[in-house]
Amino acid sequence: MRRLSPEAPSPHVPFAWHRALTTVLFAAAALAFYCLSEHRILSEEQLMLLLFIALPVGAFTLSGMGQDSSDTAIDGRRGDAANRG
Repeated sequence: MRRLSPEAPSPHVPFAWHRALTTVLFAAAALAFYCLSEHRILSEEQLMLLLFIALPVGAFTLSGMGQDSSDTAIDGRRGDAANRG
């Protein structure tokens, strides 16, 4: 029996619009923070506080950890029938 050697993964990653739009969105957010600081709308301390609060909340929201992943139906009828027996 001859073993097949595993092939190396392709280094080419296909272009995805959501990746490009995410990069543009982060660049726009960085520019907005810079403009807020440069025009003295927010002080450096306020920007730091905003980032320390916004980044973890945004990461939690985008990760989907706060979403319900149960198998029950949205209206709850299916879950009630399963609990009855």
